[in-house]
Amino acid sequence: MKTPNDQQTLSPDTVFDVLRNPRRQFVLAYLRQQNHPVTLTELARQTTAWEADVPVSEVDEESMKPVYTSLSHAQLPKLVDHGLLEYTSDDRRTVDTTGRMRILEADFDFTALVEPQRYYTE
Repeated sequence: MKTPNDQQTLSPDTVFDVLRNPRRQFVLAYLRQQNHPVTLTELARQTTAWEADVPVSEVDEESMKPVYTSLSHAQLPKLVDHGLLEYTSDDRRTVDTTGRMRILEADFDFTALVEPQRYYTE
């Protein structure tokens, strides 16, 4: 019996579920840019910077803490459940994409996910 992670396609419901949260979008975009495993701390720092629209060098530990917690307890487990990420919970806490991520990459421009969006008219 195949599990959802064994499937070669992602259902539209899965894609919409995964991409509906901006933090998950940032996670996928950052991992796509890096193309190698990253630590949870690095991922949280970059996500915090994108959310606050500041350089990574301006992100302090206090502002990063809620993002780190959200990623480790909610966002990363959701992406792991859909078979898109691998997450180690050892001391290093590394995050990396799986082969299944290529299915999603074929349909989406992850660079566009982290560009500032304007949802208002002038």
